[in-house]
Amino acid sequence: MSYDVSFLDLRRYPSVSEAIEAREGQSSAVPQELAEAWQRITPRALELLGDAEVGAKASWLGIGHDPSGLQLSAYGAHVSMSVPYWHRGEQAERVMALVYGLAGIVEEETGLSAYDPQTGDLLTASRAPEATAMMNDTATWLEHY
Repeated sequence: MSYDVSFLDLRRYPSVSEAIEAREGQSSAVPQELAEAWQRITPRALELLGDAEVGAKASWLGIGHDPSGLQLSAYGAHVSMSVPYWHRGEQAERVMALVYGLAGIVEEETGLSAYDPQTGDLLTASRAPEATAMMNDTATWLEHY
């Protein structure tokens, strides 16, 4: 189980549901525009995360941060981020700060909007306490099961 974030093109599609639907029929190749944005995202992500791994193939781009389990990926034109529910307390706060920081970088470099399916809303600073609490509570629950 992981905390997931999807990046949606709300410039072209007026609603979250339409933006999600539009992704379904897209090509599996990473579009040139996204590949170029990824070249700008990568150094900024490495600066934020520190020790991270970068990978790339024709249909996939990825940045992985082993200490947190955070993964930022692009499959075709679909960009997403996930982080496992491993983190509680102050660690949850630190990890969710990385999620929000990295989401901001992706938004700035791509023009896409970060969508949080856990809350059913865009990933905004005002939602950070709720997201952090969800990470903490879910990690605590999973530890007991």
